[in-house]
Amino acid sequence: MLAFLAISTLFLLILWLVLTVFLDDIYKAVKAYESTTLLRTISEDVEANSLDLEDIDERYDTRVYMIDGKGSIRAVSGNAVLPMAMKDWMKKLLVHIYDTADQAGKPLRIYLKENDFERLARGEDVSSVFGENKTNPDRILDLEIVEYRDEEVMILLTTRLYPVRLTTLSIRWVLIFGSLAFMLFSLISSAILARSVALPMEKINREAAKIAAGNYSVQFPENGLREIAELSDTLNYTSRELQATEDLQHEIIANVSHDLRTPLTMIRGYAELMRDLPGENSPENLQIIIDETDRLSDLINDVLYVSRIQSAVETPKMAVYSLTRSIRSILYRISMLQKAEGYHFVYRDSGHEIFVSADVREIDRVLYNLLGNAINYIGDDRTVIVDEEIFEKDGKTFVRISVTDHGEGIAEEELPRIWDRYYKAEREKRDRQIGTGLGLAIAKEILEMHHSEFGVRSTLGEGSTFWFTLPAARPERKDIAE
Repeated sequence: MLAFLAISTLFLLILWLVLTVFLDDIYKAVKAYESTTLLRTISEDVEANSLDLEDIDERYDTRVYMIDGKGSIRAVSGNAVLPMAMKDWMKKLLVHIYDTADQAGKPLRIYLKENDFERLARGEDVSSVFGENKTNPDRILDLEIVEYRDEEVMILLTTRLYPVRLTTLSIRWVLIFGSLAFMLFSLISSAILARSVALPMEKINREAAKIAAGNYSVQFPENGLREIAELSDTLNYTSRELQATEDLQHEIIANVSHDLRTPLTMIRGYAELMRDLPGENSPENLQIIIDETDRLSDLINDVLYVSRIQSAVETPKMAVYSLTRSIRSILYRISMLQKAEGYHFVYRDSGHEIFVSADVREIDRVLYNLLGNAINYIGDDRTVIVDEEIFEKDGKTFVRISVTDHGEGIAEEELPRIWDRYYKAEREKRDRQIGTGLGLAIAKEILEMHHSEFGVRSTLGEGSTFWFTLPAARPERKDIAE
């Protein structure tokens, strides 16, 4: 507020100085510049024999004379009538001015006061009148000797300087009242701005400091000016996201700790059992230890893999290959492993062999993760459906791969977070879950690395469909990845 008042005061001070103190000097400088410019133009016209003095009086408020060396007026601007007989003092004045200009050899300027002509008419010497210092002149004389039709003539411009004292006085009173009104307006505006901008900003700043200190429960008032409300809304969103991130960090630590502790506990338990009871040293117990060790290794590898992707260490190795054949191969391998469980896999291809340009190993990982997720939450029909669909978008051909299960489904409010690492939906809180809990997070990172679209559709009690798209590619023998 103080800064605004200071700027307003400085502006008024500059305006005051320009319009009251320097107005007279500015006016004289402008008239002098205008007269000099006009003299240069007329002199060039005279030398080019194209002189036109018809409307100069009205346009510039200046009278122009052409005078020869004898003091005779050869031409005059406007509608002025040349005198039949010139008074003696006037002729002496013109001759003196001509001689002065001729001796100078360049354009001259002479300042006169209004009573100088009366003094010359009374008989005072021209040299004494012209030699005085004119502090407040009433008239400007600009003159120059030029060539006109094979003879030298003098171009004389007389410009009247009107007094601006009364104008300055009027402006001063206008400025006094205007300044008072402006200062009153500034005070009122500053108070309004302080109430609607400065005070809310100070409150926002205090609350933001609490966020920096780790308190994410603060709420910023979303009212007032539109900009303040938008800033408050953004900060509220930021605090909610920071709180969600902190909660997720705690949840990740808890989940990783739990997932690491479970296989370690089983390994330790079976190892102690085999140590204490010789009869328990069986291949079955050893296999359990091996399986739990593999599970522990898979968990650590998945965590490291996600970290490498997010830190841009992993980059896709693009190649053109048959996605159709890759899906069939993966489904065959999974169906052989899950045959004993009675799972049924349905592959509904597009009727054509689809080629894509992608990282074969990474897209296979996505397919394994999505199929593993579907198996983990498979419905009573124990069926997983894989659909392959071709579609056009913006003049390009794409393929959409969908993996569907008929399990419990996912609540709508949980869908945006289902791709997060270790996010636990209600359906995951049960004992039959397998895997590391990072499958969907890994699939998301790989698909984003390929700039692919992906998503999930789900209805509670009916099942879920996870899908992703890839741009189709033209197969070329040298590019097909086997």
